[in-house]
Amino acid sequence: MDVQDGFEARCARAIDELQGQAGLDVSTMDASDDAPPLDDPSEAFEDIAALTGIELPESPFREYFFAAGSIRASWNTRAEPHMVGEFCLTNIHRCLTEELPGLDDVTLSPSENEILAELRIIDEEPQAGSGRLAGLLVTPGSTRHEVWLYDMSQERLELLDVDYGAYLENVLIAKGSYGWQYLFADVDLNEPGLGDIKTSLTTMLDTFPVMFPDHSYADLRARLEARL
Repeated sequence: MDVQDGFEARCARAIDELQGQAGLDVSTMDASDDAPPLDDPSEAFEDIAALTGIELPESPFREYFFAAGSIRASWNTRAEPHMVGEFCLTNIHRCLTEELPGLDDVTLSPSENEILAELRIIDEEPQAGSGRLAGLLVTPGSTRHEVWLYDMSQERLELLDVDYGAYLENVLIAKGSYGWQYLFADVDLNEPGLGDIKTSLTTMLDTFPVMFPDHSYADLRARLEARL
C-alpha cells in the first residue's frame, strides 16, 4: 500500500462501513476541490518546517498523512438506540500553515486559554455545531506534540492520552461517535453534565462490536469502564 494514500483509503473504507449499515443515515462531503497546496508528504513536511519552524517526526505523521484538504462524514441512526457521530479531519499541511484560529473561552482559566489559543484544529464537528474539536499543540523547533479536546458546550479543555496517529486511528474505530474523545481524557463520566456523553459511549460500545465486527472495541470498552 502506498504510504501517502494509505490512511485516506482506510478512511474511505470506514465511511463505506457506515454507509453499509441499513439503519444509518450517512452524509459525506466530496473533498476533491478542497486540496492543500502540497499533497506529497515529504514536500509538505519540508514546507511546514520552512514556513513555521515546526519539524514533524516521521512517526506518526507520515503514516497518517492524507492528501485531501479534509475528510468528512456525519451519521445518525434512524431508530433506537439513538446514536450520532461526525468527524471532519483537516490535512496536516493546511492545519499547520494556515493562520492560527486563535480560540478563546472566558469560562476557562488563563493557563487553559494560553493552550487553547495555540491549538491547530485537526478534527471538528461543523455539521452538528457541537462546539467540540480536537487540536494539535506543537512548538516550533521541537518534534513533541500533544492532542487536546476542547468542548465549548461543556466548558472543558482536556489533554488526551493519544498522539496524532492514535487519534486518527481511533477515528476509524469510533467513527466520530458523540463524545468518543472523552475515553482518552482524565475524566469521571459520572460528573454532572456528562450524562449524555456517558450514555452515548455506553450505547456505542454495546452496539458497534456487532455492527463492525472487523474492529476490536476491547480498548475502548476498558477505557469506558475506567471512567465510570
